[in-house]
Amino acid sequence: MGIREVAIIGAGTAGVAAAMALREGGFEGTINLLSAEKGLPYRLPPLSKTVLAGTSGPEPLRPDDHYRDQDICLHPEARVSAIEPATLRITSAAGTFAPDAIVIATGSSPYRPDWTGMELDGVHVLRTLADAEALRAELTRAAELVVIGGGFVGTEVASVAGRLGIGVTIVEAGPALLGRAIGPAAGGWIGRLHAAHGVRVLTGRTVTGLRGRNRVEAVMLADGTELRADTVLIGLGAVPRTQLAAQLGVGGPAGIEVDGAFRTAHPGVYAVGDVAVASAGPGGQRIRLEHERTAEQHGVAVASALLGHRPAPASVPWFWSDQHGVTLQLAGLPGGELETMVEDTDDGRLLVTWHTGGLVRAVLGVNRPRDVQAAMREMRSGRYPRLPARCGNQIPEHDQRSSDHPGP
Repeated sequence: MGIREVAIIGAGTAGVAAAMALREGGFEGTINLLSAEKGLPYRLPPLSKTVLAGTSGPEPLRPDDHYRDQDICLHPEARVSAIEPATLRITSAAGTFAPDAIVIATGSSPYRPDWTGMELDGVHVLRTLADAEALRAELTRAAELVVIGGGFVGTEVASVAGRLGIGVTIVEAGPALLGRAIGPAAGGWIGRLHAAHGVRVLTGRTVTGLRGRNRVEAVMLADGTELRADTVLIGLGAVPRTQLAAQLGVGGPAGIEVDGAFRTAHPGVYAVGDVAVASAGPGGQRIRLEHERTAEQHGVAVASALLGHRPAPASVPWFWSDQHGVTLQLAGLPGGELETMVEDTDDGRLLVTWHTGGLVRAVLGVNRPRDVQAAMREMRSGRYPRLPARCGNQIPEHDQRSSDHPGP
């Protein structure tokens, strides 16, 4: 009889893309899009940039009338509590649903360490619009912000807070900011960028807890140092929301394994976005990525599979970030046994390539959009990109071992 009703759990980028692609592909059945949050689904990347800075509000993924026009049943505040494995019956705050197929697009949650003081006022994470609004309110009156974790969210928040005139310190356990994503050489360049804009950067330092009475007053480091703080951001990465998938026996701490059509091991159940461990890039590496563009591609691909078509091959992962007036673009998957070349310039531009065996693996550009786009075209074809060497201060090639990748 085919699929007559699809339930999509999660209304982030992947879930909304799946719903829209189903309609655009000709699906005439019922589409229930279940969102745990209130209001319209929105984009995540602006939360740590323009929304936090107060220069823009949230950016809806689609206008309100678009869901009605496409006959997509959007259910806000419809947190799902259970899925019955045998029948796929869904229990949620918006009622029960009995779909023929389920797409799990539940995203990820900020990692919260088990430290003393985590319950104090002034301690924040950043993943949702509510998180961004709460942190924004704090930054209007904060004097000292300590950012724990030098990943993309942490460094973006530090950039925004610095522009607001707040004293900012970043504490990173690794040797460089963004080091797990882009390696120590490029990460060191990012650290110098932050330092040049007044951010105090502490690398190779670990946090043991937070101190304060009702509100956070200090961050305690393993070496005995205490950093004064009236606001703290915990930016230590995210964990996939796989609790519902675990009820079906297909989810674990590392995510949900899916095949090329985004099917899980449970019949009728698919997974996309931050929770999905899928093939990425031309090389088909199995990985869980927290990229907006990847999530959108997953949504389109799972819709194709539900419609009985073969999904398009995985595209080149791509990520961007704005910090201190420069734009970073990362294409591909840095990591593994790779040669790295870093080129630095005096005019605030940077180019890094990761390659092995004559084939490009990834490229990072700071204010080099044309070079990144050229590299992406070459990566899609499997050729090594011939990027223009316009910079001095070249750092020699070296082996780099890195397996972690940026979040949203």
